[in-house]
Amino acid sequence: AKLRYLRSLAEHVVDGSLKLDQLEHLSDEEVMAELLAVKGIGPWTAQTFLMFHLQRPDVLPVGDLGIRRAMMIEYGLPALPGPAETEQIAQAWRPHRTLACRFLWRTLHATPVPGSSRRPVQTAETSSSSATRNEEPQPQAAITLGFSTLKPAP
Repeated sequence: AKLRYLRSLAEHVVDGSLKLDQLEHLSDEEVMAELLAVKGIGPWTAQTFLMFHLQRPDVLPVGDLGIRRAMMIEYGLPALPGPAETEQIAQAWRPHRTLACRFLWRTLHATPVPGSSRRPVQTAETSSSSATRNEEPQPQAAITLGFSTLKPAP
C-alpha cells in the first residue's frame, strides 16, 4: 500500500497537479486540499506538513493522539478529548496553536519534578514495573509552560 501512495505522490508531482514549490504561497486550506488529493495523504500528514515544513503558526491536528493525550493530562480530563472538544479547548490558543501543540507534545516526554503533586498517568508499563518493585509510580512531570494562560477562561 505504501508503494502505491509513493507512486501517487510522484505522479501528482510529475504531472504538475501538485506543485510543491507553490505550496508556501497558498493558504492553509488550499495546501490541505492540494495534499489531500494525493492518495495516501490524510489530514494528519497534511497538518504536520503545514506545521513543520511550511512553519504555519496556527495549525491544530485534532486527530493526533499525542496532542489529545497531553490535553487530557494537562486539563485533567477523564478521557481523551474527541476532535470537537480538542478544537474547542484550542480556540483560546489562536493564532498560536502550532506552538501550543509543540508544548503539548513536549509534556509527554518531560522529566518528572521530585515532589510534584501531579498524579501519574497509569500505563501498562508504569503499573507493571511499579507493582513488581512495590514502588509508587513517579508523578507526571510538572512543567511551567504557561498552560494556565492557554486554558480557556471558566
